[in-house]
Amino acid sequence: YNKWLGDRAKPSHREQLRVMIDQALEQKPADFDGLLKLLTEMGCEVSRRGQAIRLKAPGWKNVARMDEKLGQGYSEDEIRAVLAGEKQHTPRRKDAVSTPTPKVNLMVDIREKLQAGKGAGYARWAKVFNLKQMAQTMNYLTEHGLLEYAVLEEKAAAATTRHNELSAQIKAAETRMAEIATLRTHIINYVKTREVYAAYRKAGYSKKFLA
Repeated sequence: YNKWLGDRAKPSHREQLRVMIDQALEQKPADFDGLLKLLTEMGCEVSRRGQAIRLKAPGWKNVARMDEKLGQGYSEDEIRAVLAGEKQHTPRRKDAVSTPTPKVNLMVDIREKLQAGKGAGYARWAKVFNLKQMAQTMNYLTEHGLLEYAVLEEKAAAATTRHNELSAQIKAAETRMAEIATLRTHIINYVKTREVYAAYRKAGYSKKFLA
């Protein structure tokens, strides 16, 4: 976990599942079935094959078994023990916060937000939507190397400057196009009236020509 958090690698499927399990446990489900129901409401696909519980987070194709490979404290037996009051669960995110890092990592803040949408006032669709949006945001930031605030701010400032430059160029081009359109109208009018004016001048500007 600490490896991908510090290295800008894409968070693993199991890490995202642990995030979802942490969030579900914070809502204090009455039993294991209640926890699975919360995971389903978050957009996680839950299935059973034989005696094994299989989970699949949004955006992933393969399933992961809810066993010791999911991480210490996240197997089915361990989660059942936590729900039964026989064991205390320690979310992985607390370990990440206590780990000293030389730079502020945006992934930590996003992960905190993933844990936040659990109030009773939140509608079910909002929880699922927020989770999917956060997962997409994490993937985008890791893929583009934008996990540090300083880097993100620098990129945002550069994009803003470029946007302003392009806007100014577009405005100048639109002004020039308007000038060209006006000039074109005058040219067309001149072509249409040139022969008439030539005849009028040839007639010595006679008032009879205008009658």
